[in-house]
Amino acid sequence: MARDPGNSRQAAKQIGISNRPRTFRDRIGERDRFDVYRFSLKTRSSFKLDLKGLKTNADVLLLNNRGRVIGRSNREGRRNEAITIDLNQGTYFVQVNARGRTTTRYRLILRSNTITLPSPSPGSPVPSPSPGSPIPSPGPGGGSNSPAPLPNTAPTLLANLGVSVTRGGSGAIGGTLLQATDPEQQASQLVYTLTNLPKSGQLRLNGTPLTLNASFTQDDLNNNRVIYQQPNQLANEVSLSGTPKISGSNVVWAASDGTDTEIFFYNGTTGIVSQITSNDVDDLNPQISGFNIVWQSGIDTAAEIFFYNASTGEPTKRLSDNDNFEDTNPQISGLNVVWERKRTNDSDVRLYVVGTSTRSNSIGSLNDIATQPLISGSHVAFEQINSTGNVGGIYLYNIDTGRTPELLTRRVSDKLTAISGSIAVWERTKGSDKDIFYFKDGEDEAISDSVVLDDSSALISDSFIAFQRNHTSDNTQDGLYLFDVETKLIKQITTSASDTLSGISGSNLVWTRSDGTDTEIFFYNGATSQTIALTNNLLNDSDPLVSGSNVVWLSGTSSTANQISLNNATATSDTFGFSISDGASATTGTFNITIG
Repeated sequence: MARDPGNSRQAAKQIGISNRPRTFRDRIGERDRFDVYRFSLKTRSSFKLDLKGLKTNADVLLLNNRGRVIGRSNREGRRNEAITIDLNQGTYFVQVNARGRTTTRYRLILRSNTITLPSPSPGSPVPSPSPGSPIPSPGPGGGSNSPAPLPNTAPTLLANLGVSVTRGGSGAIGGTLLQATDPEQQASQLVYTLTNLPKSGQLRLNGTPLTLNASFTQDDLNNNRVIYQQPNQLANEVSLSGTPKISGSNVVWAASDGTDTEIFFYNGTTGIVSQITSNDVDDLNPQISGFNIVWQSGIDTAAEIFFYNASTGEPTKRLSDNDNFEDTNPQISGLNVVWERKRTNDSDVRLYVVGTSTRSNSIGSLNDIATQPLISGSHVAFEQINSTGNVGGIYLYNIDTGRTPELLTRRVSDKLTAISGSIAVWERTKGSDKDIFYFKDGEDEAISDSVVLDDSSALISDSFIAFQRNHTSDNTQDGLYLFDVETKLIKQITTSASDTLSGISGSNLVWTRSDGTDTEIFFYNGATSQTIALTNNLLNDSDPLVSGSNVVWLSGTSSTANQISLNNATATSDTFGFSISDGASATTGTFNITIG
């Protein structure tokens, strides 16, 4: 059986040609996108090529021994293609390219005739053309009809079929799914550069995560070295302090760098993890709002508060202004930052507005004990009691008005749990019963005052309050619930008291649940009322937080978590953008991923 033409110069089919036309018949299209033939000339020759019998569109190229295009025919439709050129001694390649995915037969007709040059006049020099180069042919009137040097051609995208993966799974992006060709370059010389990253997963090359502007080659694709993986693993085998915090697709966390604890940031736009701090003290308790990050640092004689804008990259800014007291528990919303300052006998809540403040200000009473500040927009909620511990409650402060904080509840035993805008939420214990209260429009109200329902662990986002409920007399009403402050409607989300609520964003919830062996992560989509299992593995997955539909969580094989994962819980598809370059010209494209 005749050997099938190869699809590269290395695998090209060797043929011989002469002054008698020689015809080669084959087919291209579908999976076999191009055929390559190799021939050699022993003398300077006039070369002619015809491509006929096409059923669909196809092109033909003539390349020298270095892979550079020296002749081309690319007529539209099913028209015959032809190349006529004079060539020097050397090796050449003919490449037949399919323009569509439909298979077509073809007839490739080749011939060459030795060129006999006239004898030079006595004493005149004889030029010696280099092997493998085209030579001019005398044209009418003595002119030359040799082709002008052809411009470089951009890579052609032959296949861009996309890939399908299961949620939480992975899939190889091979050369049959994403393939480019270039007549002048080999597969290892066709470079893909990432112009947009996938949002719901991660691209990896030989196991290493790829970031924005990272690159891989067609040869990497052909050898299944590029993988799309869910979820996006931000950190692995790290010693964490606390839990990661999320805002949009940006994530911040504290982890050991081998000597002490530092702050790390994942940029959801670029896919790059960067270390924000690098010093010889422990940096702890990071919080994030957009690209704005705050944390407490163990510099000087006590903890201090620092701020960093990850989008500008400007130097970190110290917000606290003393060396004698301990500044801890920072919280941030936009450019508004609050924290707790601990003194010898009391504590107060400090406020710093980045870009406006020159130093922090106290928003609680300096003679009392103010703790647990929470912030949302321009509103700050905190707990405050007097020095004897018998007078106080929960307070709400408006940064815009700057008025004296408003007292929401006078019960010193009430525990502030959450805030959203001007709505504060707290937990009240009466005997063995727990209830959830919220403050809105000047009034406080309980979600339920039933003595047989223990409501706890309340979180709020927008006008939605999520909480855990335990029915003390039986388990008929156990589970997680969602309460709408505007409509006063309550909805049961799960039916198990062992579900542990962890995060809320709008009406979206995340929680953990034991499967009897380890813990898994679950997500509730408030828009569709659908519950999705984000993990189903042999790891202990814990501490999920949600921002929009982006969920971050910790994982580990034991009680110590050492992995950070990020996933878009509602995504059913994903994409990444790329450009393909041969070193001179580029072609752009978008690769699609189906998640199901």
